[in-house]
Amino acid sequence: MKNKTRRIKGFPITIKWALATSAFLFVVMTFFFLLAYRSANNLVILEERQKVERAIEKVQRCLGKSDVDLTRDGVKKMLSNGGLLVEEKSIIGNSEITTKVSRFVSVIEQPSIIVNLYNQKKDIVYMSKKNKFTNWEKTEQIPSLFSVDRYEKLVMTSKIISNKTNKVIGYIQVYDELSSFYDIRRDLRRNLIILDVIAFFMSAALSYFLSVHFLKPIRMLRDTMQIISEDPQSEQEMKYIHTKDELEDLSRIFNKMLRKMRSYAKQQEQFVADVSHELRTPVAVIQGQLSMLTRWGKDDQEVLDEAIKASLQEIDRMKLLVEEMLELARAGQLDGRHSGDVTEIKKVLQHILGSFRLLHPDFELNLIDDRLKEETKALIFRNHLEQIIIIIFDNAIKYSADIKKVDVVAEETGKFVQISIRDYGEGIAQEDIDKIFHRFYRVDRARARKKGGNGLGLSIAYQLMENYEGEILVESEIGQGTVFKLQFPKAR
Repeated sequence: MKNKTRRIKGFPITIKWALATSAFLFVVMTFFFLLAYRSANNLVILEERQKVERAIEKVQRCLGKSDVDLTRDGVKKMLSNGGLLVEEKSIIGNSEITTKVSRFVSVIEQPSIIVNLYNQKKDIVYMSKKNKFTNWEKTEQIPSLFSVDRYEKLVMTSKIISNKTNKVIGYIQVYDELSSFYDIRRDLRRNLIILDVIAFFMSAALSYFLSVHFLKPIRMLRDTMQIISEDPQSEQEMKYIHTKDELEDLSRIFNKMLRKMRSYAKQQEQFVADVSHELRTPVAVIQGQLSMLTRWGKDDQEVLDEAIKASLQEIDRMKLLVEEMLELARAGQLDGRHSGDVTEIKKVLQHILGSFRLLHPDFELNLIDDRLKEETKALIFRNHLEQIIIIIFDNAIKYSADIKKVDVVAEETGKFVQISIRDYGEGIAQEDIDKIFHRFYRVDRARARKKGGNGLGLSIAYQLMENYEGEILVESEIGQGTVFKLQFPKAR
């Protein structure tokens, strides 16, 4: 049957997984990028502050040699002597002109730094470059950020103290335009945004492919369930996957559950078919007896008694049949609920043989268990072990011939406990041995009906043995008797 994939109403789980994972990673990476961006800004600002402080320190060292108030000419002279002014040569026509330009090569470590000098009256006497920031009163003695023309600038003001008189001879103001800082910040912000977007799409793609890979067993499970829902009679199973994780367990458990459900369905069908088949005869007999009584037999006391007796016998047989069928159904649906139970073999055998000796005093029942330790236990629920042995014992006594004897041998064989039950009865033909565990199978139906059997006892015993991972073997020969060997896993 062609498998049609069911259309999903919303987004597939692979898309949801990819989006959720990529969104989470995007938020996390954005957070870390912001931290990195802020840390980088702080490091650059710190470096710029250090540059401003070094510039002030160098200018102070140069101008502190004076002992008079700062003047324009005095400042230029001291800066020139201190190496803070440099000569620039230019050619105009045929003449070479030399001029001193205050570029502060040894002090200013980047072109964005401007130096303003003030005298004692706080009048400006020198500017390294034209600037609007001449209000020195708003500045502090540590490098601080101020907003100028909508941009933050780094400004620091300090006193210039004469080394000779130890008096204030003026003030210095260093103004950093932070142009390199803004360039670095702009490039850093752009690069981080690009990286963040690339990381988002890469994580989305990676998450999608990973979700497709890891959720493949889920899709296989969905497709298998869809096939089964459309065709309950289908034998479709989920393919085993080899991921060595919970998904592999899921496929194994699902197939196990599926097989068990199919087994239950088949058991139900078999139950209905078997019951309807087996009940047909007693119902027909009862119907025939009642019809006969309705027509003419009710006036004949002998016929009436015979009909009632026959009907009651058939009703008893129907009752026994239904009970055995229910017992067989329960045996097939244990689901391991008694898998942890253990039972002492010797006590069970001694108890059963004691009961059968009372019920059948004419039989010789022998128990040989000297090879079995007193504390030996089998992995089986006691009631079920008793039920299995009683079924075998009942058949051994029921189908015994002239020799009324049953021998029981219990022993340990490695990791197992083995119980052999031997009778000396009629025996079973080799072609029938493989069929005796089938439901309602009887070697001789006429003889079995006389002995009251429905052909379900051995089916129940076989099902119980299978539930406990045990094994039941049969050896038989016509006229020589039968040996049933029951083998159970031994408890540690």
